[in-house]
Amino acid sequence: MARFETASEALTALPELAKAGGRATTPRIPPRAEIEREAEALARLGGQFIFLGGANYPPYLADLADAPPALAVLGDVGLLSARAIGVVGARNASANGMRMAETLAAELAERLVVASGLARGIDASAHTGALRS
Repeated sequence: MARFETASEALTALPELAKAGGRATTPRIPPRAEIEREAEALARLGGQFIFLGGANYPPYLADLADAPPALAVLGDVGLLSARAIGVVGARNASANGMRMAETLAAELAERLVVASGLARGIDASAHTGALRS
């Protein structure tokens, strides 16, 4: 909001900003009712949205030029500011590779937050190991 005084002004400028950034199409802005349905569904799961510029937004993520404006979060939001390590790898990993990723993530999770993608293979094994610790 440093550049625009209101959210409405920022949304009005979005088509021009997208074009200036080299995007061929304007990002879709969902209607308010759709946003409210998403927020209610997330709340029913015990989650919440956190927003760029807000107190709970991960500081290192906020430093990125293309940081996402909103994150849907389940669990302990405080972990988003903790020391973390990423564990990622092949989707079609070998059994040995997945076993190694799981073991490594379990040990790392004793001292760090383990972050990974949502892919099968190494990413899934890292999540399994981190949750096991």
